[in-house]
Amino acid sequence: MLVRNTIEEFVIEQVQQQEDPLIKGDKLLTNELVVTTLNLLPPLYACTERGWIQQRTRIQTTMLEQIATAVELAKAQLKNNRPKFPIPLTPHEIRRSEHSLLRLRQLLDKPDLTWKELPEILEKKSAPAAPVIPSTR
Repeated sequence: MLVRNTIEEFVIEQVQQQEDPLIKGDKLLTNELVVTTLNLLPPLYACTERGWIQQRTRIQTTMLEQIATAVELAKAQLKNNRPKFPIPLTPHEIRRSEHSLLRLRQLLDKPDLTWKELPEILEKKSAPAAPVIPSTR
């Protein structure tokens, strides 16, 4: 599944434009600021080129000020609650859940499987089969 949150690149650009001394030169804090900002904004996902263009147009025409404000709010949050010893996610950690779901789809022969459906499907697969009682006729 290939989807992308269209608003991410606009947030990254705004964070870079605002150049806060709090994060200058600190890649991990820059990432924290981007993530904190994204969590303050609505996600705008796209999976097609047309959807991507529509979302970008929407952001450019109606959301740039909202993004700038969200970056300011996120900076204030980080200044008040700066992580002491942040440990970044490795690329392996980021890709692991995507890979796991793909592998489960293959193993269970369910190409459209979602994380939400997984518990129910596993319960059905692991439930003991009803005993077969031979007929006495």
